[in-house]
Amino acid sequence: MINLAAHLLFNALVIRGLWRAMSYSEDEETGVPLTGTKMLLTNVRLWFQRNLGYFWSKPFVSCVACMASVHGTWYYWLVYLPGLSLASVGLWLLWIPAVSTVAEYIHERI
Repeated sequence: MINLAAHLLFNALVIRGLWRAMSYSEDEETGVPLTGTKMLLTNVRLWFQRNLGYFWSKPFVSCVACMASVHGTWYYWLVYLPGLSLASVGLWLLWIPAVSTVAEYIHERI
């Protein structure tokens, strides 16, 4: 159980870290990024928003809670529980909302 909680927390921190690395400040009226405020992966976020639109870029780069659906899935299947079984699929269906909640909680507190 501790292993599960540790992985859940780590996955949420990875998501929050990715979101932060892709963040930028923008002018509230125009939505244009301000100069000198880019983070390391800001261009990745801008590319997703430009090519997918703001709404469809949310699960990849724009919304911490939404990012759990994409970044929680690859983490779960590649790191936490590789292999396919009925139990692992069932746990994955619980993993996504759990990691989304933890990531959002961390995001609101930081």
